[in-house]
Amino acid sequence: GKHIGQVSEMSIRAADAWFTNVTDGFNDKQKEIAARILKEIRERLRFLNDVGLDYLTLSRNSGSLSGGESQRIRLASQIGSGLTGVLYVLDEPSIGLHQRDNARLLTTLKHLRDIGNTVIVVEHDEDAILSADYVVDIGPHAGIHGGEIIAQGTPADIMANPRSITTEMFALEALALLHQFTIDQLPEAAALGVCLHGAAADAAAQQGQRGLAATDLMPQLRALLG
Repeated sequence: GKHIGQVSEMSIRAADAWFTNVTDGFNDKQKEIAARILKEIRERLRFLNDVGLDYLTLSRNSGSLSGGESQRIRLASQIGSGLTGVLYVLDEPSIGLHQRDNARLLTTLKHLRDIGNTVIVVEHDEDAILSADYVVDIGPHAGIHGGEIIAQGTPADIMANPRSITTEMFALEALALLHQFTIDQLPEAAALGVCLHGAAADAAAQQGQRGLAATDLMPQLRALLG
């Protein structure tokens, strides 16, 4: 067995494996007492694994987390709540993720959409853009030199638009993959990929993304919701 200090020092990945088998030495009475608690713990660990946070230790100080990690922890808690009819707005949740974990994150976002939520993602990640139901390409440059809608539509529409900066940025390999995607018309509770380009490493671009949410998106939402 392990005491709580040892368990707290485990990574989420290791803790998930440990809690899966922790009842092997329990008697029937102990299993009955622990059943509900272990169910909650296992589900929470699985959600954290699914959003690519399996490397974090349970004892990790929240103040030491990156913005992307904090965002994904909140996302995992939302998945666990099972809420529907919610609008999620995420700012580059894929930052720092390994390609394998990025695929798991996209699967999680699609799950949120499929259970009846709307997901808006500000992203530069190619896989996220190609997985979106609808893309808004904003540019043409960073800061005061951007802010225009250059192209919008399905990923296929964006790639076919000669004005799209995304088309110029994507490699030929990404273009070759487009035929594998079947894009349906945007449903009421669709996932929206909001893609800002041309300034991935530019501080002005980061300011522009925050400005988009604060000055454009929120007022529009307030007007729609009355």
